[in-house]
Amino acid sequence: MSLQLSRLSSVYGAALDGRTASVRFQQSQLIALHAKLQQLQAEASKAILSDRRVTAAEAEVECATTTLAVKQYYESIDFDQCLKKEYKLAEGQNSPDRRVGFGVVLIRPAEHTRWYSVVVAAAAAIAAGNTFAIEISNFAVDRLLPILFTCLDAETYALIDSQPTEAEKGQVALVVDQTGELSLAKCLSSNPQLRSVAVVDRTANVEQAASAIVAAHVLYRGASPHAPDLILVNEWVKKKLVDACIRLAPDNSRRERITGDDKLRQTVTDAERSGEASVIGTTSLMLVDIRDRRASVVKARSRGSYLPIVTVTSLVDAVVALEGSEYLVAYHFAEPAAAKFLSQQINSRVTLANHIPSELLS
Repeated sequence: MSLQLSRLSSVYGAALDGRTASVRFQQSQLIALHAKLQQLQAEASKAILSDRRVTAAEAEVECATTTLAVKQYYESIDFDQCLKKEYKLAEGQNSPDRRVGFGVVLIRPAEHTRWYSVVVAAAAAIAAGNTFAIEISNFAVDRLLPILFTCLDAETYALIDSQPTEAEKGQVALVVDQTGELSLAKCLSSNPQLRSVAVVDRTANVEQAASAIVAAHVLYRGASPHAPDLILVNEWVKKKLVDACIRLAPDNSRRERITGDDKLRQTVTDAERSGEASVIGTTSLMLVDIRDRRASVVKARSRGSYLPIVTVTSLVDAVVALEGSEYLVAYHFAEPAAAKFLSQQINSRVTLANHIPSELLS
């Protein structure tokens, strides 16, 4: 029996023996995890900086957001209410809202904000009464996980460096796949490969829309799957939006950090040469004005400084431009009635109106 199988058997046994169903156990595990996160904050920030080209401030924000999320999971556990639900049956009452854990939860973390992605998923598993296993890789953040999880019951977690074997899959009750690579029956899956779009209607507060779009595109170099990477703007407010985006763009001192590894550059250059698009803006934020909606640059996932903009003539035209595809997030900047229409017609997993929450970009 391999070491990995032995570790997964251990977390499987811990799930069966019922220890993770204890509310006090869940609370104690989350308290220990929260304390360890605070202790390792400096090391975690260094690991994040090593893995991804982000600023020191962004690394610190990721650490702080992760620690806060664990605290929120702890606070979500109401001991008195959980106790009442547990003893309802003993008192001759129905307990239709009682919940129990799945068992072993396998977590396949995303690359983006990996520290947050791993720890928050683990905290969620603990708070729901599960044991968990995490598929790790060669990230600096992953090498810190054995130290982080020493604060937990050693039989309630496992770190494996490859996908589970067929034998191990039988011990997994639920897969949390943040990569979008698996399609399983018992799987909570996110698909970061899907596009995220923003529609700016003529009824929008254009200054507010520009501020939200630029902030989302600059944070983490626009690498968040939830940052809009395609903008559709009504022709009547296009110039106002473009001017506002350029004015709000970061200064040129961030040019190297933002544009250094932009894979879209050649595609944009080709589109310019063929007359399919033109670039407007500064070195820190280049708005790609699309002249031909069939251009390959429209389909390319934007990162770094480039942000494609498609001009539309109406709400219906925006819907037609986006039809036939599913989007991860659609942000609609418009008056409420127009935002409602867009949300009903554009196929996205999440729809938000007139704002882009910074928490969603983590």
